[in-house]
Amino acid sequence: VFNFLFSLAKQKPETIQGVAEVMNQLMASGSWCSVMETNCLLQDHLKELPLSAQAALGLQSEKVMALIHSDAKRMAAGGEVPADLKSVADRMKSIRAPPRGGYPAAPKAAAEP
Repeated sequence: VFNFLFSLAKQKPETIQGVAEVMNQLMASGSWCSVMETNCLLQDHLKELPLSAQAALGLQSEKVMALIHSDAKRMAAGGEVPADLKSVADRMKSIRAPPRGGYPAAPKAAAEP
């Protein structure tokens, strides 16, 4: 999955927003995050992306941010990423968050006669 995303971002730069959304979701999962953190080949593929793409993906997860090129980190920290890509992380986080006040309680099952 990560290889597909990186290939897509490299071959079709206009897809970076969608790639960032998927990366954000994957990196929110412990098991997917572990794959990215432990696989050197995936990390190399990430670093082969243009710096702007690395910066956009780094904004999606602190763990991805730690893996990207130092120049891409500076771009992300310096605000050199388009606003629509900066907002992806916040938007995706709000999708995963429970609604204000939490989820409604499940209705209690009716007692059997």
